[in-house]
Amino acid sequence: MPGGATRREMETTAYCSCGKCCCWEHGLMVGPSHYLAMHLKPFSLRVRRRRSNPYQDKKKQKKFIFDRYWTATTLQGCPYEGLTAVGELPRQARPGPLNARSLRRPVVLAARACLFPWFLMGQTGTIAADLDKYPFGTRMYVPGYGWGRVEDKGAAIKGEARLDLFFHSHEAALQVR
Repeated sequence: MPGGATRREMETTAYCSCGKCCCWEHGLMVGPSHYLAMHLKPFSLRVRRRRSNPYQDKKKQKKFIFDRYWTATTLQGCPYEGLTAVGELPRQARPGPLNARSLRRPVVLAARACLFPWFLMGQTGTIAADLDKYPFGTRMYVPGYGWGRVEDKGAAIKGEARLDLFFHSHEAALQVR
């Protein structure tokens, strides 16, 4: 293969941010009750404080009656706090405009061109792999997914024949399995 590329059979699984695939939890905290509980120190009431939102700058972050939050649970694997192991948001691979997958769906390609022209450019997806075998930044092509870069690690990923692919929706992740 050109450029030192090798072809290898691998087992791939998919994950998303739903909380069912791995240990992520997305919630909605209602109103001033959690603020009130923090100020009532004489009572033995303990409320878990929400973690800071990694998607917003703390200086620009406003307090709302309904606050969305991400927290990590320890149900499976390592805790997730909103970012990959390299400190970036996870991304799903998106093919470019001249890819065979894009050309098979001309309506989607036209919608991407009209409504969101920046979506015409392809996007490299997030892959979780064993860091002893594939260091951060390793690019690889997975048929049916597209180009991805190793940006995350998983507690259950061991060996060079095992990868986890990130998808935006749980339905898309289930189609891979």
